[in-house]
Amino acid sequence: MSRRISSFIVTCAALGLAVPAGAATFFSDKAAFLAATAATQATTAYADHGATHLSHLTSGSVTISEYDVASYFFSGAWTTRLPGNDLAITGKENLNVALAAPVRALGFDFVEPQHDPNVNGVFQDSTFTVTFLNGTTAVDSFTFNAPNDVAAFVGASSAWAFDRVQIRETIGGAENEFFGQFYTSAQLPAGAVPEPASWALMLGGFGLVGSALRSSRKQASAVSFG
Repeated sequence: MSRRISSFIVTCAALGLAVPAGAATFFSDKAAFLAATAATQATTAYADHGATHLSHLTSGSVTISEYDVASYFFSGAWTTRLPGNDLAITGKENLNVALAAPVRALGFDFVEPQHDPNVNGVFQDSTFTVTFLNGTTAVDSFTFNAPNDVAAFVGASSAWAFDRVQIRETIGGAENEFFGQFYTSAQLPAGAVPEPASWALMLGGFGLVGSALRSSRKQASAVSFG
């Protein structure tokens, strides 16, 4: 954290203003996520590419790519738990997600098969870390471990705008998990504080106020001790 931001937080605290908590709000219920964030489906129906290895896939306003260049992902009807086609990955399910414009909420449909078809290996109960980034700067993150053999939903909202997402399988292996449609919203969550761009304007304003206060103090000192 920069010295300037630290000073800003101290100033906010002194004035009774809120500062970002830096913690994403997690949702496992799609209906609740859509209602709370006003998110809409950001991807379109995936084409069935069958056994074709994909290095990346652009669907709607979302571009999905495999983090590990030695692995590939496939688009097809791999699980009956999700409607239409979905994404499966060889190796660990480590994905990079690029968004066409900054958003403040993102969610996706997800299946972890334990007894379903296409487990593709010895089952391991997987845990994932999801990181929201603005450019190359991480602004929020959360972890999840979805229930097995069900159509699950994973989503989160943040006070911080982000345009990239990293999904990393931190516990697990090369057995399959499947990703369905993605949903996003640019709406600022209710009760959230301004994002860093707004902070910059406020910081500038506080800088002017601080300069004026220092000037006034100098003048007052001159009068008192002149």
